[in-house]
Parts: sequence; C-alpha cells; structure tokens
Amino acid sequence: MRYKINYLYICFAFLALGVGFVACKKEDAMVLPEQVPFFLARPASGIYTIANATSVHKVRVGLTAVSSQDRTVNLTVSSTSGAVAGTHYTLNKTSLVFPAGKVIDSFEVRGVLSQYLAGRRDTLLVNLPSSEGVTHLLSQTYRVFVR
Repeated sequence: MRYKINYLYICFAFLALGVGFVACKKEDAMVLPEQVPFFLARPASGIYTIANATSVHKVRVGLTAVSSQDRTVNLTVSSTSGAVAGTHYTLNKTSLVFPAGKVIDSFEVRGVLSQYLAGRRDTLLVNLPSSEGVTHLLSQTYRVFVR
C-alpha cells in the first residue's frame, strides 16, 4: 500500500511537470533591457583635493546594455555650495558618446586652483538623465566634494 501511494505521488509530480512544459507559451520576440546610464563608483561620490593646477578627478559612467549604435548621454551639474562652472571648476565633457558596442566612458572634473587656495569647499552634483516614472537601483547622481 505504501509503495502505491509513493507511486501515485511520483505520477502526479511528472504529470504536473509535463503540464508545465506543455502550457508554457513560447514568445519569439526578445525583450531588450532599457539602456540606463549610471555611475560606476560605489558609493556614488568622490573627494577631489586640488593638489596642483593640473590635478583632475576622473568619473566613470556605464550603460546597462550594449547598443548597436552610438549613444549620447548628457551631463548636468549643479552645486549646493554655489560653485560656478568656468569660475570654480570645469568639465572636459558635458556629454558622453558611447560608441556602438561600448558601455563605459568617463569625464574629468578640474577645479580652478586659485579659487581653493584659501580653503574654499564645494559640493558638485553631476546628474545623468533618467527615465520618467522609472526608479532605478543604479546611481543617477554623483557627488564631488571639492577642496
């Protein structure tokens, strides 16, 4: 009797497995993930101490998916401390161009040494575009603490 019950359980398990395979609807269309730009640093912040006039802070940016064509990502910068582009800092790029097949690029922040000799400190917020209504777990904002 015990063997018959075990045999029934095994039969039901195979039946359920078979129904699962048959009932699966196969889709021919492949769903491609959205290409979301994000900052590679964890945490998404960095301290940039201006040691001399040529020192820079390099920030790397990635995409979540490879593209078959070039992709341009525009950067926006704001400052919570009042730093002004061109006066206190410069970026070597305000937009990143990811060539087809590439997912990593970078840009450089360069502080103006004369503005920071007296001990000035600034916080720059570099933002990447994000999709409306979509919350990403990846960082879309990078904080640069300039001293």
